[in-house]
Amino acid sequence: MFVRCHGFSAERPFYFSENSFGKALENLREMNKELKGEARFEEDFEHDQYLDFSMRPLGHVLVTGHLVLLSGETNRLSFAFMTDQTVLAPLISALETFEP
Repeated sequence: MFVRCHGFSAERPFYFSENSFGKALENLREMNKELKGEARFEEDFEHDQYLDFSMRPLGHVLVTGHLVLLSGETNRLSFAFMTDQTVLAPLISALETFEP
């Protein structure tokens, strides 16, 4: 995953479970259709790293996340930014290529 948000950035592998992926992708589809809801990509048992999409009023989408790199010292990046619902369809389409 590569994140650049308000002057902060991180690039690192981001792992999530197959279960989380399927559920989050279905939630993104529902968000795109109904313009409400939330989708969260994460591991089933380790919740310290995640990527969350939350529909807000007027079609705004709040994207939040937390990345952790444990390598001797612990590095963490928490981020949040607002976008709009037009990102959902292309994101869903891109993620569907990874669907089992």
